[in-house]
Amino acid sequence: MSLQWILVALVAAAALAYLGRQSWRAWTASGCGKSCGCAGGQAEKPGLVPADDLVARVRGRQGGGG
Repeated sequence: MSLQWILVALVAAAALAYLGRQSWRAWTASGCGKSCGCAGGQAEKPGLVPADDLVARVRGRQGGGG
């Protein structure tokens, strides 16, 4: 077996080990105990902006041009 094939086999084995480790960690992660930034709770969904506020913002931009 040539040195090139040995290097290819080592790189492939390292890649498979990395993917296996990441898959295992994702599979066994329970809840939000990791550092994902959610602080253990659901993130609040932003509310919709009322249509009146959208119109007021557009009118404010159109006021001074020429």
